[in-house]
Amino acid sequence: MLIRTTDPRTSNSAAMYLVVVSYLLNGEEVVTDAAAEPGLVEEAARLFLAQGSPPASSQQPFDQFVALGAGHTPLLWAYEQQYITARTGPGGLPEDVVLLYPGPTTVATHTLLPLTEEGDAFGGLLTEDPELQRLAAEHGFRTTDARRFADLARERELPVRDQVADVVPAPSYEVVEDLIGRIEERYTADGMPAPAGDDGAAGGTAAVTTPVPEEVVRT
Repeated sequence: MLIRTTDPRTSNSAAMYLVVVSYLLNGEEVVTDAAAEPGLVEEAARLFLAQGSPPASSQQPFDQFVALGAGHTPLLWAYEQQYITARTGPGGLPEDVVLLYPGPTTVATHTLLPLTEEGDAFGGLLTEDPELQRLAAEHGFRTTDARRFADLARERELPVRDQVADVVPAPSYEVVEDLIGRIEERYTADGMPAPAGDDGAAGGTAAVTTPVPEEVVRT
């Protein structure tokens, strides 16, 4: 079974997929040393290399999935927020599109690092301002107030979980970067082109918010 992802060399969502894959290939243990697991890296790399040249950001494959359907992308690794936005926005999604939560799954924690007092105030507004929290939930993000998201799901009859369980903790930043670097070496060894440039589309990884569960979307 091959799940379509983005490029692990450029995309956070693909890195989150690698977190789950590496955990499973490591006997359901978090990887602590990529150099000590060459077989694991080889198996994980195959899941990316078999896709050819994947897109750089998460919005492109999701838009293609919505536009072209299962004939083009039977199984897609995407953000929960992307599914909710497409389901509730103009045009919606076909009724036969199914949302699957993998077990185990992971969350992408988007972090804002303020460099100025104004930036710090902005971060405070994102996490504390009631109106911004409401807007975040309206756009499918899980905020610090879990009730907002749950209310939205019930109101719009969305097939999403109130809480996401069985979450895989990510390895340290250094280990994830090492895993990605070793997979990148296999791209080079196979003669694959350099990572595609980001076309500027606003993907799910660009948002600054609270953790967003990963999920698989299929028809």
